[in-house]
Amino acid sequence: MKGPWPTPAVDAAEALAAKYAADWPAWGHRKIAAMMRADGHQASTSTVERALRRRGLLLPRGFRADRKSWVALRRKVFHDPPTERNRVWQTDFSEF
Repeated sequence: MKGPWPTPAVDAAEALAAKYAADWPAWGHRKIAAMMRADGHQASTSTVERALRRRGLLLPRGFRADRKSWVALRRKVFHDPPTERNRVWQTDFSEF
């Protein structure tokens, strides 16, 4: 019989990881796990990730992929789009 396997480590760390995530909403699971270890709690990074995912406190996996679509929208703003990094010389303000 297969079924949901017991997860005692995740069960033990879930409430504490959720508390850290509520206190520091900009942090990801790696920083939260490091802070928990620095405070003396025994929890691996993957355990904290599973605990936060169980509570729905992590961003979706493809979240960074959305940023690539934003780049295309930003480039449409320029009359002459930059062709290299750090080559934006266009301004839209005052006279000297």
